[in-house]
Amino acid sequence: MRRTIFPRISHSASFLLVNILLVVALLILCDNSANAAFIWTSPCRYRILLSTNPVQPLSNSPVAIDMDFPQLLANMGSTETFDENTIEIVTYNSAASPKVYDASRSGYEKYLLPWRVSKYYGISRVTLSFPLISNTQKDYAVYFDTKESGIGKPDRPRGIVGDGDFFSEEYERREIGAGHMDTFCDFDGDGDQDLFKVTLEPYIYCYENIGSGGFEEKGKMTSNGVILTLPNNGEGRSWPALRFNDRDGDGDQDLFASFSDGSDMGFVVRFKNTTTPGGLITFTRVSDANNGRLLTVTGKSLVNPWFTSIAIVDWDGDGKLDVLSTPASYLEFNRNTGTGKDIANIELPGPKLWSSRLLSLLRLVRIFTLSRRTGAMA
Repeated sequence: MRRTIFPRISHSASFLLVNILLVVALLILCDNSANAAFIWTSPCRYRILLSTNPVQPLSNSPVAIDMDFPQLLANMGSTETFDENTIEIVTYNSAASPKVYDASRSGYEKYLLPWRVSKYYGISRVTLSFPLISNTQKDYAVYFDTKESGIGKPDRPRGIVGDGDFFSEEYERREIGAGHMDTFCDFDGDGDQDLFKVTLEPYIYCYENIGSGGFEEKGKMTSNGVILTLPNNGEGRSWPALRFNDRDGDGDQDLFASFSDGSDMGFVVRFKNTTTPGGLITFTRVSDANNGRLLTVTGKSLVNPWFTSIAIVDWDGDGKLDVLSTPASYLEFNRNTGTGKDIANIELPGPKLWSSRLLSLLRLVRIFTLSRRTGAMA
């Protein structure tokens, strides 16, 4: 019945240049005239045919291609929602017949190649990675479908691509450990707290709160349609600590990040959210006399270089957001003495200090507050 309502469709286009991880090759989307020759092996209703033109002999060499599945579905006339758990990749021999990849699997699944999708927060485009089997296997099909089809298999192993995959446990619920360098924020404005995590890399990993204590991985944060890359040492080391806050009162979340490596090591840097209504998420480093660094009026940084973070809160109740920081084993209160909400009007005098004992208490209060917000203590 599904085939009657939505006939199998193959997309045509000129070509797509792909990012090759271990080899140099070109994947070309085949035109419709060639589609019928390749046996349809999947229960999915949609597919993309790819042809590779390797420049050197291949043997299970990983390849990656950027694909916008929701846009492809729209181009094919579907109004349903893409489901990544329906993705299946098959390679074909010179006779246009599917080639067995894993003979230990039953049915058509013996043809399925390993694959992985890398997602990006704020855009629908993903990067699809899979292995090119050999220089004699030049034709591949990427099958996919929608959530409404009901054929997704989230618990089916996707396999190992071979380009540095993370080995993981079997399909199950997993804990997400949020550290003091990470932050919770209702970034999408749906009323719950989403999670944004960082490591030594200059990237922000985003997890959407889907309720009942669950979070869904959404990939790396983007800015203006590309991965947001934070300041780093040129070799991928950044060690940021994050906070989001609508500091300028314009209704969206601005980014504050302190760094423990790179050119901004030991400073809090401000990135203004310059997203236009209906546009792509965009962050722009604040351009001012301090190059976006958040300093006191005496020019002092609010943090030290070693994994310190800040909290932004109207601590003294005067209607203006202040900054609490932990440059050492004590807490600094940086009162906002500016005259307006705009991010450029922040004025922070020399700090008032609290003891490490009070700091520990405040940390406990913050942990309790976050737990209540996320429902972890419900």
